[in-house]
Amino acid sequence: MTDFELSPPITIQQTALITEAMIEMRACGVHLLLVTNKQNQVVGLISSEDLLGNKPIQTAHEKGFSRNEIRVEMVMTPQKQVLTLNFEDLKYAKVGHIIKTLNENRQHYALVVKLQADDNQKIKGLFSLSQISKQIGTDLTRDKLIAENLAELQHQLK
Repeated sequence: MTDFELSPPITIQQTALITEAMIEMRACGVHLLLVTNKQNQVVGLISSEDLLGNKPIQTAHEKGFSRNEIRVEMVMTPQKQVLTLNFEDLKYAKVGHIIKTLNENRQHYALVVKLQADDNQKIKGLFSLSQISKQIGTDLTRDKLIAENLAELQHQLK
C-alpha cells in the first residue's frame, strides 16, 4: 500500500483541465492523481488511463468540446465508484487477498480509509495493481490472476 502519511498523494482540482492533469502526472512521475474540490475534499481519482483512453474522446464528442477544454471532473472516476477498503480490515490481509479483491471488483486501484470517531473517513493510502506488479515483478494488469496468498500467486505465475 502507498501510505499517504509517508508519501503524500498528488492532487488536482476537479475544475483543472485534463492537459494540466497530464502535465502534473508527468512532472511527478505518477499515473494517478486524487481529485479534490474547492474544500480540498477528495471527490475522485483520475488516472493516466482516463486521460489517454476513450473518455476524453467520448466527452469531447458528446459535449462538442475540443480536447483542450475538457476538465478533470468530466473524465475522472468519482469516489463513490472507487473501491474502498477499511484500514482495520487489512490487518491480516495478504498480497493475494488484495489482488483478488481488485480483480473481482474489476478495479486497478483501491483507496484505504480509516473510520474516524465522527463517522468520517480519513484516506490512509492506496493499493495499485500496477504498483503491486512492480513490487512482485509480474504484470498483474494484463491477466486476471486470483490467489489467496503469495504462494498461490507464485504457483499461478509459473
